Amino acid sequence: MSDPLFEPRPIHDHFLAIARLPHASGGEDPVRRYVVDEARRLGVEEIHYEAAASAPGRRNIVLRRRGRGPFAEAPWVTLQAHLDMVTIPRDDIFPLQLHRLDRPGAWVGARHAGQPTSLGADNGIGVATALAALADPALADYPLECLFTVQEETNLAGARELPADLLHGRRFINLDSEVLEEITYGSAGGAPAEYRLPLRRAAVGAGWVRRDIAIEQLRGGHSGIDINKGRANAVKLLARALARLDRRLTATEGGSYDLRLVAIGQPPEHNKDNAIPVAAHATVYVREAQAEAFADDLLRLLAALRETLQPVEAAMTFQVEGNLEAPPYPPLTEEDGDAVLGLLGAIPHGVLRMIPALPDTVETSTNLAVTRTAEAQLTVRCSNRSSNRENLDGLLAEHELIARRFGAEALIDRTAAYPAWQPVEGSPLLAVARAVYRRHYGERHAARVIHAGLECGYVVEKYGAEMECISIGPTIVEPHTIRERLDAASVAPFYAALCEILRGLFVNPEA
Repeated sequence: MSDPLFEPRPIHDHFLAIARLPHASGGEDPVRRYVVDEARRLGVEEIHYEAAASAPGRRNIVLRRRGRGPFAEAPWVTLQAHLDMVTIPRDDIFPLQLHRLDRPGAWVGARHAGQPTSLGADNGIGVATALAALADPALADYPLECLFTVQEETNLAGARELPADLLHGRRFINLDSEVLEEITYGSAGGAPAEYRLPLRRAAVGAGWVRRDIAIEQLRGGHSGIDINKGRANAVKLLARALARLDRRLTATEGGSYDLRLVAIGQPPEHNKDNAIPVAAHATVYVREAQAEAFADDLLRLLAALRETLQPVEAAMTFQVEGNLEAPPYPPLTEEDGDAVLGLLGAIPHGVLRMIPALPDTVETSTNLAVTRTAEAQLTVRCSNRSSNRENLDGLLAEHELIARRFGAEALIDRTAAYPAWQPVEGSPLLAVARAVYRRHYGERHAARVIHAGLECGYVVEKYGAEMECISIGPTIVEPHTIRERLDAASVAPFYAALCEILRGLFVNPEA
């Protein structure tokens, strides 16, 4: 590409190359090979890479480019990025085609086969930046260690299984933040919860008709960063509407109906644990004599709900359609269909508590992420986050109580919980970064704790208090959606700030 989408050109070229390669979580091998090939081309002295490894901790890559001259024996500084991305709307979106977006500003998005997709700037820009830093002549004297992890977007497995003796550096710069002027120095922990509800089915006789309902084109977004932005959960919304019209659950002025639920959930391409659901579909049977009134009342109810969600959900669509084909399974029994709607209504979603000392920062939240109805079981997965371990444990206990109330099983693997990254105000690395950001951005600069899981939590847990961490990055908007976009004008100042932080750490630690 002769006309780059952004500068610096080395970051641009690496990012475009990465975007062409498949790298969904667990399928990062093409990008792993690209990183190692680039390291060998640059003559990086130490390469930790197991090509055939299957365990996430062994699939991580570590590169070390030794210092020289007065910095030959200087302590290492570690740059870190993850190799995977959230693939929306489905996994087979590669090669990504990057392009300038037709909107005010200088924004870069992605598409595949003419359709918008997630971009993968989270965290392809971080990978590209680390590779650019290794090749930068202005940084050639400094000893740099680069860690590239896998499966961050699903369960942080690469960081979770990182050997505690692998890294040499004790000053750790994560390149996975998404606001140019901000330094992140703390993040939430989290743990998954899964509900499994046994289902029974019973056929209906004559006089019943099938109706298919769909809610689509909600905004969605990152289940941590965007959880406090008033974005609706499509599954919760659809379950709420159906429960409102189910005569056995709720009597409303708009009418109540004898509903028999067949299935409710998301289209397969939208099943991502760390994304707020943007679409939900359901199939029900209603009595033929009530079918027209049911459709009218449901459409009116969904229109009213959409009004309550404005202006956030302006693009929301919904429809009710007849379908003469028999579904794969007969309807659920009345009792079990109502239990499904009741359970989906009872499972919490959204912000549960703010941090008292930081009232603009979410402390605890949960995302009802994935819902699937099979023949004999409803499965619901929730992603839970908190910077307070006691409150996270309390939330997991609440999931267990809700499951028991509805006759479901709650699967909570506390060993899969990932740790919060607790902020350390007195960190010398943070002090250097703050000084750089103050010079670059003046009053716009900020240092904050975020409501998202970052791999720094595992790194600090494994290496102890001697490991100093910060996270920085260019501006990336609406990650984990088809609207993900990179502020092209933010990449160059981000890289300039990173280089200045490195110079401050090696040349003038008191900067």
